[in-house]
Amino acid sequence: QGKLKIVGTGKNMTDFTCVRNVIEAIDCAIKAPVSAYGRAYNITDGAPINFWKALNYTLSSLNLSPIIDRVPKTLAFFVASLIEMKATLLKSKKEPALTKYGVSLLANNFTLDISLAKSKLNYQPVISSYEGINEFIVWYKSQQ
Repeated sequence: QGKLKIVGTGKNMTDFTCVRNVIEAIDCAIKAPVSAYGRAYNITDGAPINFWKALNYTLSSLNLSPIIDRVPKTLAFFVASLIEMKATLLKSKKEPALTKYGVSLLANNFTLDISLAKSKLNYQPVISSYEGINEFIVWYKSQQ
């Protein structure tokens, strides 16, 4: 709808997890030794990428307009707080379009340490984030 804006500096790094890597992690977990049981593991594509560059790459590849307008993180967080407060006061059953959690995801680094999965499950990503994005783009275009 053209409402999304880059929140903050636009330099935030994010870990993505392609479905093929999730499947690889599941396969590794099935084959894991008993000593690996009973733990929680982070699974990602193994290399954080810039969230906004990845999003704009995807949009451009789909012939959609890239996100270029920016809003300061503090302003977005303040507005989200007001929207959440209004929703609470009105006892809205619908989640607001803008939340403090959403602002945090759009503006901050979000990376995970996968070293435990690598050492205990013998997990290695089999596809990069951009390879996964490209697979999505090909699939999406085939649905048109």
